[in-house]
Amino acid sequence: MSPRPAPRAHAPHTHDPHAGDGPLRRLARRGWQPGDVVTRRVAEVLVEDGSARRTGRSDDPGVHDLVPVPVDGLVALLPTYVGRCSLDEHLVELAHLLGRLHELRTARGVACTLWIGMQHGPGQEGDATARLDALVAHARAHADPPAVVGLLLPGPVKVATTNVATALGADRGERAWLLLDDDVAIDPDALVRLWDRFTAEGGRAVVGARVEYHPEPSRWSHLRAWFTRSTQPPHRLPFGCCELVPPAVLREPVPYRAASDDGALQFRMIDPGSDEPFARLVVDDSARCHVVVPSQPGGLARRQRSAVFGQVVHVLEYPRATGAVYLRRQLFYGLWPYAPWGRGPLRDGVRRWSIKAVLLAWFGAEYGVLVARGAVGRPRRWYPGRRGDFWSLTVPRSDATRHADRRAA
Repeated sequence: MSPRPAPRAHAPHTHDPHAGDGPLRRLARRGWQPGDVVTRRVAEVLVEDGSARRTGRSDDPGVHDLVPVPVDGLVALLPTYVGRCSLDEHLVELAHLLGRLHELRTARGVACTLWIGMQHGPGQEGDATARLDALVAHARAHADPPAVVGLLLPGPVKVATTNVATALGADRGERAWLLLDDDVAIDPDALVRLWDRFTAEGGRAVVGARVEYHPEPSRWSHLRAWFTRSTQPPHRLPFGCCELVPPAVLREPVPYRAASDDGALQFRMIDPGSDEPFARLVVDDSARCHVVVPSQPGGLARRQRSAVFGQVVHVLEYPRATGAVYLRRQLFYGLWPYAPWGRGPLRDGVRRWSIKAVLLAWFGAEYGVLVARGAVGRPRRWYPGRRGDFWSLTVPRSDATRHADRRAA
């Protein structure tokens, strides 16, 4: 491994990142007004750690005293929602995660606390409470049970769960947070490798597993997988399906205007003034996780629109210099002359340029809609979420109950 420059410690922005915005950028920001619905969410808190069961609310003054802290250890956050899948599927996915945490505890002696965030919609609170109780009981019945913190809160938006959890437990003596998706499959010993790499990076970088995309058996999902392979920039970024994050980075909540927690963390960790602006964003190729690419055109289109809109929002929400680095060296890498052409055969470069040109047109269309909405005073109020089926490789396909057209957590 080549030596890496020592990354700068993360520091919150102390100035207005939008002070130098031009008129179009100001209009686009005005065209996205979701309302402060994420940072003010209140959750019921349930703690099971081998002593008496404890409950409270996230806005209670003494609730922090209820939450166990794995000193110099790991906090794993599993966000989900009650309509996401069946109880059996939830239990299978949870058992998979508990097995991976056990590997880490056994190999490195790392103390672990598991947080389970259960969101619900209108009229689902009773079902969500029963589901959360079942998952907490299952985790505590494991042969090597971690301390468990359950959160019950109204949905949707995964960022809401992340913000409530980190407001209660982040940067209180733990070494790292493990951010997860509820349908990810993690390879054996992958968490051990992630932990070792996180430690080697000095605990100051976001370190993610290499994500392997598994297309469902359809030409559309294979097209999506081909698209991803054909447009990969040289420096890959970690994603929130399986990544270790320094607690200090989570002191500040994810902005309510941001589109996703992992996207916000990526932009937060980019250092536009450095020769290696992505030095604090690391992917460990020896640690792999697996996600399934949706099969239907509608699901793919929703997923891609969600991704493009999220990129527009994050470019608008963070300083222009940060957005410029991301656009040129990540999103539009290969779109010469705006961005570097890239290496490889000419045929690959032409294909990459063509795909990125289409992506630029899509990005520009979403940006233009926000500008127009800002100009006429009719801002977009809600984020186009990724809706689709639950399909984890940990759940046998024949046993999986598909839940189409559900809003992702």
